[in-house]
Amino acid sequence: PPDGTPEQLEEFNQWLIRWQSYQTELSNYWQRRYSAIYGAKLAKLSSKPKRKYEPANTTADFKWNLRYQELLDFRAEHGTVHVPKAFEYQYTAPGLGVWASKQKELKTKEKLNDSEAAKKSKLDLIGFFKEEPKDKLKFTMAWHSLYLALKEFRDLNGHVEIPQGYKPMPGTGMGTLDGWLKRQRDHFKHGRMPAHLRDKFTAVGVNLLAKGRPFGARTDEDFKDKYEKLVAYSLENGDCDVPKNYRKNPVLARFVQELREHYSQGILPQKRIVLLQDIGFNFFYGRKDSKCLTLDPWERKISELKAYKSKTGHTNVPRNFSLNLALGDFVFNQREAKKNDMLSNPKIKELNELGFSWLKPVRPPKKASHASNWEG
Repeated sequence: PPDGTPEQLEEFNQWLIRWQSYQTELSNYWQRRYSAIYGAKLAKLSSKPKRKYEPANTTADFKWNLRYQELLDFRAEHGTVHVPKAFEYQYTAPGLGVWASKQKELKTKEKLNDSEAAKKSKLDLIGFFKEEPKDKLKFTMAWHSLYLALKEFRDLNGHVEIPQGYKPMPGTGMGTLDGWLKRQRDHFKHGRMPAHLRDKFTAVGVNLLAKGRPFGARTDEDFKDKYEKLVAYSLENGDCDVPKNYRKNPVLARFVQELREHYSQGILPQKRIVLLQDIGFNFFYGRKDSKCLTLDPWERKISELKAYKSKTGHTNVPRNFSLNLALGDFVFNQREAKKNDMLSNPKIKELNELGFSWLKPVRPPKKASHASNWEG
């Protein structure tokens, strides 16, 4: 205080210096945190490339062919010719989405001159005017933004095990990335994901057959990393039975549970089964059913599928087959595993010999349910 003793004034000055130093440190800390979280994104926003216009002093046909080639490049990268209207690709004035939407007018225009007819023919060849299936997921700006956020997370962290509640850009209205991934898995599970979107997930190492969190696929590199941690656990503890609530390494616990799930579903590659058997991995740990200890789970499902075929004459078990829901899931998983090159040749051969249908059957008109057929 101003009217205090010299000792009090000295003590007050020292306190003031410490307070100012604390405020400075606190300010610097939050600046570093803000820069670490948002720096890269702000740098991207501030360094947007200059708008790229179509070449000047060229004919209309030349410009059209230039944009048509841009559409072909877009298809090569994204697997579709259906461009969102706000999408900008190689040229930004106008963007590819705006140009593509104008080309749709060629389909409804009654009279076309020779140049317009030739353009329409070229677009027809790549399926440009074909309507997208209404029951399938679409490539949109929002979907693309979250996919780019997923790629960025993978590039920064080396995996796609998204933490719960993770928001790629807080304050922008964009939802959580882990929630979006869960919805993608649901779309895939119910057959709503088109091949070109599925391929994009495969490209970043995401396994859409995985259940729960982590959502990430087990690429060879990722499997090797976690396998080595499992070997270390085995050497320390004398077995590979990592508890579900293993607090030291919850990721390893989830990995072990996933291995047993994939083994029971018949989609664990044979080379990984051999590696796990070499370290004494117990695929049946925690199972109370004595049958599963004496019969391979994949073979058990095959025997159930044979029984189903002997009763119905086919192997197209529906997902909602009330008498054996797990068998419906098994049939679906075999189709998806083969589609994603996760099914071994011996298993493919055994299913072929059984007359397994790899294509999802067209749903017939409702008559009697499968359950009623079984019940006689």
